[in-house]
Amino acid sequence: MNKAIENGMMVGLRFEPIIMNGLENRETEIVVKELMVEYEKLICKIRYEILNIDKIHSISLSTIRFTKRQLKHCIAKKSTLVWPEVVLCPDGKYRYSRPIRIEIYKNLIELLKKYFSNQFLDKIYLATEFDYIWLSCGLEVKRITDFG
Repeated sequence: MNKAIENGMMVGLRFEPIIMNGLENRETEIVVKELMVEYEKLICKIRYEILNIDKIHSISLSTIRFTKRQLKHCIAKKSTLVWPEVVLCPDGKYRYSRPIRIEIYKNLIELLKKYFSNQFLDKIYLATEFDYIWLSCGLEVKRITDFG
């Protein structure tokens, strides 16, 4: 990233897909907390390794989503990526339930604010998410084209 920045480029941070794994008979809340511990390590490392944070163009967040075919394949393989709180959404994709996605995003937004400051709220993009998720996370709804 620093090499790109040194050469005059803007960079984007992409946290996609965000995956909750290892749910075998464990509470979702605990798994989300464990996930945030790992993301905090990653965000902290990124923050202190990027030489010029003003060159960050956007920060994209997106949880895993499946087509019907992908979901069937994962279920057949007994993948731990699929668990009871994967639901069909209006766009025909299967995602973590609304409350889980909102909890994940809100936690990540807090970590980004902690390490990058509130000024970076304008740079956060919830890729492939519905407007109601953006609003529930306290973000202004944007499209990727709004980042210029």
